[in-house]
Amino acid sequence: MTGDDIDAKIARAQAKALGDLVAGYKANMDAFALEGEQIGKVSVSDADALDEFLANCPDRLAPTIEAARGLYSAWRLQGLLSFAPGKTLSHNQVAQYEVYGRQLRTLKDLALKYIVRADSADAPPMRTASPSIGTSSAARKGPAAGGVRRQDTREKARRRQVEHGLYGLRPQLDSLRGVQEEGREALQGARMP
Repeated sequence: MTGDDIDAKIARAQAKALGDLVAGYKANMDAFALEGEQIGKVSVSDADALDEFLANCPDRLAPTIEAARGLYSAWRLQGLLSFAPGKTLSHNQVAQYEVYGRQLRTLKDLALKYIVRADSADAPPMRTASPSIGTSSAARKGPAAGGVRRQDTREKARRRQVEHGLYGLRPQLDSLRGVQEEGREALQGARMP
C-alpha cells in the first residue's frame, strides 16, 4: 500500500465519521486519532453521552463535534418545522398530528377494503383459537352433523380481529356490510329468471 492509498483510506473513514456524526448516528472518532490514540464512538443525538465524551476527548476535536451538534440540531428543528412552514412550533405539531391522522385513516380504509373483504374461499387460512374453545360440539363436528363450516368460522374470526383492531370504525363497517348485502341482493336478482 502506498502513502496515497493510506491517505485516501483515512479520508474516507473521516468522511464517514463526520457524516454519521451530523446525522446523529454513532460515529467512530478513531478515524481522527493520532497514531496510537484511541478516541472511541460518540453520537450527538445523546446529549449526556456527548457531554461525557467531550470531557475526555482531545481538544482538537471539540470544535468539530460542537459544529456537528449544531448541524444535527438545525436538521432536527427543520424536520419539526416542516409541517407548517413559517409558523410556530405549536402549529407545526398540530399539522404533524393532522398528517398522522390522515395516514391512519388511509391505513384503516385500506384494511377495510382488503382485509374485511377477504371472505372468499381462496383466502389463506387464519389461525384461530382451538375449535373446542367457545364452540359447540355440532360446530366441531362440521356441516354433516349440523355444525358450521370451518371456512365460515375463519371468516368470522378474521372479521372480528379486524373489527376489534380498527377502533371506532363500527359505523363504517356497518355501512360496508350494507353495501355487501345490496350487492348480493342485486346478484341474486340478476340470476333469477
